[in-house]
Amino acid sequence: AKLELADVGAVPTEVDDVSVEYAFVGGAMVKSARVPLSDGGRHFYDIKAELDVSAGKPLRGAMMDAIEAAAAVEADTHFVVYGHERGSGGKTIELGSACVNLQGMLSSGKDVADGQLEVLDGSGKKVGTLTATLKAVEALRDVDDALERHGDAKAAKLKEAVEAVTPLATDPLMAAALGAADAAAPVAT
Repeated sequence: AKLELADVGAVPTEVDDVSVEYAFVGGAMVKSARVPLSDGGRHFYDIKAELDVSAGKPLRGAMMDAIEAAAAVEADTHFVVYGHERGSGGKTIELGSACVNLQGMLSSGKDVADGQLEVLDGSGKKVGTLTATLKAVEALRDVDDALERHGDAKAAKLKEAVEAVTPLATDPLMAAALGAADAAAPVAT
């Protein structure tokens, strides 16, 4: 992600460094390194993370809840921009945040590729722009398919948890092969 603060004057003078934290649904977090505040107001980050959304994983369950949520805000994933003071014991100040809605991504069928996200402070004032790429549509479609197959998030999470614990027993080919192997195995007497 690339962070570009639009109004460097809006940053408290005691802030020397800035960082970005990406908070995905379900509490998964990715944090950038701290980058010194520059006069040009441009800060570059190379934040890359792959989050495990395979069947039975907590993040997948959180994605199911987000897709099913009645309130769209529950499907928001957040980028939070922090300022850090070198003095005062290194105090951290939240400068603002931006969000991407997973339900919106699923509906549009489009990943966010170099999306220009407005970073807003607590009062709603724009304090910067975050350029971000978020590839989640394929995983969201897979999760949505699981919801369709099982009826709702609760049922889908339960079914996937059982399948994760007993993968061989739920695969018809493996179950048949295991059954044949058991029948052919000698019995100790």
